[in-house]
Amino acid sequence: MVQKVSYNPQSLDVVYITDSKYLLATAASIQSLKKSQTSTHITIYVVSVNLTSNQVNKLRSMSRAGFNVCPIESKEPEYKNETVKTYVSETALLKFNLPEILSKKDRVLYLDGDVLVNSPLDNFFKIEFEDKYAVVVRDIVAEMFRHHERLGLSKYFNSGVMLLNLQKMREQN
Repeated sequence: MVQKVSYNPQSLDVVYITDSKYLLATAASIQSLKKSQTSTHITIYVVSVNLTSNQVNKLRSMSRAGFNVCPIESKEPEYKNETVKTYVSETALLKFNLPEILSKKDRVLYLDGDVLVNSPLDNFFKIEFEDKYAVVVRDIVAEMFRHHERLGLSKYFNSGVMLLNLQKMREQN
């Protein structure tokens, strides 16, 4: 069964996750996205942990007509790196909470803060999920180094760019 997840070609939702250590890189990524924007309206959700009010205000100041930056303060995830056994920051583990954090959104494009955008993202949002949780790209380099085997997987994908089907993730818990 192919699941249709709402897509509005006039409005795109993008989400980043950051903390104060990664804020500068995230701001640079947001700026690159702003420069590559077409006529489409883009809302950027920046899920963060423990940013100062000054840092939150600087994020908001990146907004302009047709480009809204919406900081969302989150609590730290309940799970810690010892539980998940990963090298990423604990803040990055908030990816698992996005269906609840963005409870009114059905689809979002997740970008890591170190991603630079150099062309419009409109085509990402036209991709159908075909009943999948996410649309991702295999990470061939990571597979060459056998990172997937360490995790007991047959394939490995780049988790820094993911089109997420939040609707299905919520339905399947």
